[in-house]
Amino acid sequence: MGRPSLNRGYHLSLTHWLRTLPENPIYQREKGGWGTPNPFFEGVRRYSPFIVMGIGLIGLCAGSSNTSIFAGNDELFAIYCLLCIPGIIVNMMTLGGSFLSPALTAPSISQELNGGTWEILLMTPQSTRSIVFAKMFGALARLRWMWPVLFLLSTLQGTALLCSMMMADSDELLWMAIPTGAALAARPWLEVLFAALVGLLSSMYLRSTRMALLTAYAAIIILKMFNNGTVWYFVPIWLGTEGTMAYMISVVGPTAVYTIILIALIITTLWRASHIGVTE
Repeated sequence: MGRPSLNRGYHLSLTHWLRTLPENPIYQREKGGWGTPNPFFEGVRRYSPFIVMGIGLIGLCAGSSNTSIFAGNDELFAIYCLLCIPGIIVNMMTLGGSFLSPALTAPSISQELNGGTWEILLMTPQSTRSIVFAKMFGALARLRWMWPVLFLLSTLQGTALLCSMMMADSDELLWMAIPTGAALAARPWLEVLFAALVGLLSSMYLRSTRMALLTAYAAIIILKMFNNGTVWYFVPIWLGTEGTMAYMISVVGPTAVYTIILIALIITTLWRASHIGVTE
């Protein structure tokens, strides 16, 4: 077909693709600039504040910080508050993003396939991969109110943990500070991106939009249950390691798992995107 791709033909670089993404008509359509709004997203958004607030009040500060690292140093209690207060909001925003993202991405491909418009998109000068990721980024752009606040608070939370661990009276904490602070700041973004990608991938395999959405939510809940700070905190204890090392593992462990799963999802999505136009 001779269509431009991110990795073949006359080769559009990733930086060029990202720079021109706001002008992409597929991106603009998913963002809500034109066309019919996503009915699933509109329905989920209507009830999301109540659901997120209910779940957030249960979790509150869980997984955001641990007072054990401040033992013997009461002067750092103010920094603990800097971890806890943004942590409550970050947890609630992460839950909100994880709840809304699949509603944006799960219908993106299945609705095109069911409506017979996927073939029309394939006739555009864009590669299949470019179409798929333009739809995903356009969908996530509809949550534009969330990204700056999440960036500010997650950065504040990670930086506060980094500084508090470096200021604590423990040489052991010094080498743990950077990876632990970085993991705490990155985890909310990884969770929301996981929710978006698993919704997109479900949409590429399942013709039913409802089934794609339910599959995505099931994957999010299962991973959330078995990959959280509470579970990871007890793993090193079972292995005979306690104290600050256990806390570091409880923060870094979930982030590492999300990173590995995201890499696998991206590879699978890229592979599926190369075949969806042929197999459907």
